[in-house]
Amino acid sequence: MYNENDPVQATKTEMLDSQHMESALRFYEERFVKAFRCTPTAINIARVSDGTYLEVNDAWLEITGYERDEVIGRTDQDIQIWADAESRRKLLRVFLKTGTARSLEIKFRRKNGEIKTGLLSADILTMGEEPCILAVVNDITERIRAEEALRSSEQLFSIAFNASPVAMTIRRWADGSFLRINESTYRIFGYSPEEGFPSDLNPWQEAGLASQIEKQLLEKGFVYDHETSFFRTDGEMRHALISAKLIEVNGENCVLSIINDVTDKKRAEEALREANDELEDRVQSRTEDLMAANQELQAMNQELFAAIEQLQITQQQSVLSEKMASLGNLVAGVAHEVSTPIGVAVTTASHLKQITTDLTKSGRIDSIPQLVQEYLEDCSEASHIILKNLERAAVLLRSFKQVSVDQSAEVKRIFHVKEYLGEILLSLHPKLKRTRLQIVTNCDDNLQINSFPGAFAQIITNFVMNSLLHAYDADSSGTISIDIMETDNRLEMQYADDGKGMEAEVLNRIFDPFFTTRRASGGTGLGLHIVYNIVTLQLAGSIECQSEPGQGTRFIIRFPL
Repeated sequence: MYNENDPVQATKTEMLDSQHMESALRFYEERFVKAFRCTPTAINIARVSDGTYLEVNDAWLEITGYERDEVIGRTDQDIQIWADAESRRKLLRVFLKTGTARSLEIKFRRKNGEIKTGLLSADILTMGEEPCILAVVNDITERIRAEEALRSSEQLFSIAFNASPVAMTIRRWADGSFLRINESTYRIFGYSPEEGFPSDLNPWQEAGLASQIEKQLLEKGFVYDHETSFFRTDGEMRHALISAKLIEVNGENCVLSIINDVTDKKRAEEALREANDELEDRVQSRTEDLMAANQELQAMNQELFAAIEQLQITQQQSVLSEKMASLGNLVAGVAHEVSTPIGVAVTTASHLKQITTDLTKSGRIDSIPQLVQEYLEDCSEASHIILKNLERAAVLLRSFKQVSVDQSAEVKRIFHVKEYLGEILLSLHPKLKRTRLQIVTNCDDNLQINSFPGAFAQIITNFVMNSLLHAYDADSSGTISIDIMETDNRLEMQYADDGKGMEAEVLNRIFDPFFTTRRASGGTGLGLHIVYNIVTLQLAGSIECQSEPGQGTRFIIRFPL
């Protein structure tokens, strides 16, 4: 039985009570530590005397960027956590005065040097008889940035709103009172900011406009470019386009209205319409006069153009005829003067070569002295050289005559183009077989024309020989294409090779007589000139050449049938 006067019994009781208290204390201390560590709010405990950190929770470590062993046992000045000395002094002043702090805005520095803004609350608590500061810090850096961005955005909106040349207002939906009115609104309605803008103002000429706009806002949430008219304070009626939209300002439903004064624009449009009407009347009147005069002028122009065209054709034909006549006279004179002596020289050289050859082949050659034999050999070689050069001169002379020959002597006849083209290419086979060139033709099998077959042959022959001489090297391969077609009673021939092509300065002179870039290789400069004369004079057609270095050459011939 318990006896309160028994000292031993009393001691046992006190010991049991002490154990219970220690057990309860440990229980609550463990719960405090868990709550301290796990709370999402940053908390630290530091000594008042020297600012040494005794404990920090995980949230505090997260917002500062430190590890626990980098902080515990060190002071706030050791880790330089204060971004500025004023924040620290502010906290100390408050603590010395009141012993507590609530919601102090401070700047602190993270481990990486980044400056953050925090909201600090603190109280004094005693740990083992040591006064300490329990500080709670909320990181409000993002909130501060958001508030600054919002203030900047509101400032920009205010500047844009007031500076807008278009009238703008913001009214509360509930009672219609104005929250904002820009300067353009005062200006177009004739009020001044000093005298204010009546909230019950109804300047609209259109009856029930306010109710109509309100209805559309409720149905759609916006109104766009509603055309109406309004009266200024001085009685002047003006025209406007009204747009409106439901918006929310600080949680309150409002209406943003935009009033675009289009009076000057409408007046300009009306003036333009009147000017256009007047102009149309004038144009109509003048048009009738001009049409009559134009018809008469067109008839005169047609006659004049026909006369000019005929004159140009006559002039061109006259110039060409004179050039060809002059060239014909020159060639005829040269042929007359040169043909006879060349003919005599050819005959003599041939006779000399023949008798020399006969003598050297006879049986009497052995009885002739050695010196005479050598003379006969030299004579035979010299006569051969003379004869070859005279024959070349004769060929050139025939080419000269061909330039001025009267082509009208050839008679037109009907012939199959593709069949005749094959015959021409067959005649060129001895020249072509020594090359690596391929000729591709494209022509309708049934195409017949009534023209000059000789002229046709000369054109193809000169083109092919020109390609062999100028477009390809001796061992080059390539393709020559010949396309012939009939369109609108005209024959079109396209001759193309994929050879060397030519420079612009050469292209501009290819039809000039005696112009050649290969005179050392036997070129006379007459082949393409002969083609040009045949096409333009005999066939009454046109010829065009297209070429670039390395891109081959294309000739396009067109003439009427």
